[in-house]
Amino acid sequence: MQRIAKQFKSDAEMNATLANWFTDRISLEKGLYQSLTVSKFIDENINKKTTVAPEEVAKYYTSHPAEFQHPDIVRTSHILIPAGATPEQDTLARQRAEALLARAKKGEDFAKLAKAYSTDASASQGGDVGFSPKQGLIPGYAEAAFSLPVGGVTLIKTQLGYHIIKVTDKKKEGLSTLEEVRQQLTEFLKNEKNQADLAKLVSQLRDQAKIEILIPTGQPLGR
Repeated sequence: MQRIAKQFKSDAEMNATLANWFTDRISLEKGLYQSLTVSKFIDENINKKTTVAPEEVAKYYTSHPAEFQHPDIVRTSHILIPAGATPEQDTLARQRAEALLARAKKGEDFAKLAKAYSTDASASQGGDVGFSPKQGLIPGYAEAAFSLPVGGVTLIKTQLGYHIIKVTDKKKEGLSTLEEVRQQLTEFLKNEKNQADLAKLVSQLRDQAKIEILIPTGQPLGR
């Protein structure tokens, strides 16, 4: 509730927004409590108990080779500086981005710069956004990323703002190795197990529950 409240300038603004959503603080807190309770229950009873053996990962990889074919891909990290709302603010934003570009070109740790200055969600990973095909990147960013050599750094502007981009790896079209996809594939298989176990658990809980149906099937709701 405290984190949500910080998104508003005042209690009055928060209350007005909640009213527009046809709710209030009491209902919001009740909903959060229920959501957190369910999440904790699922985490304790399913997520923490799910394991994926290396043999399972290897078997899936060899059984689904087409899923691991990829076009030309590039791995990038970036620092995002939002564009200014006015020409003056935008000039300051660009100057800030250019200063960061200069620091990166001089050899400063790019990941540390991203964590300190980037407003993108990737900042917590040092700006790393992983491998992407050209069509998986926004225009402008894609052209810059695929034209740079590995280790190259540049500055561009897109609709999101100013990006200081660094290319960290490139791969030609081909088949990803098992080691390259192991972590991602392990998470995928774990999620598949989690979903199956959750469906099974819900079914068991439903069978054990006492459910009272107050509205006969097919009966319209009255006003």
